[in-house]
Amino acid sequence: MPSKAQGLSLNVIIIALIVLVVLIILIAMTTGYFGKRWVPSFNKISDASCATQGKVVDKSTGCIGDDKEGTGFYDDVGENEMCCVAKSCGEQSGTCRPKVVNEIYCPLSESEIGGLGKLGCSSSEKCCK
Repeated sequence: MPSKAQGLSLNVIIIALIVLVVLIILIAMTTGYFGKRWVPSFNKISDASCATQGKVVDKSTGCIGDDKEGTGFYDDVGENEMCCVAKSCGEQSGTCRPKVVNEIYCPLSESEIGGLGKLGCSSSEKCCK
């Protein structure tokens, strides 16, 4: 009596292999196998330090004057601290202006509130208010 062979169809084997490859890639990405070159690390969102972008202050004090709270995740900011960064030129009601003559950027009716490339202006502009 002939018996029929029972086994997995070719479609099931191909789908299982695709699922296995996708699973291996996901595991490699989440464990940092590929490094920072292709995939951002899930362990550390940002390598930025507040000291390079602003200043660390106590949360009870808060940011003062033309500073605002930074929106990033910083290595050097503790639990009861926050990072204060300078407001952009527009947030300070200023305007980014290019050089007009020699080293004059701001009209006489305005004062300079940010140097070259500061407060969100391009490297060839200053913030005037």
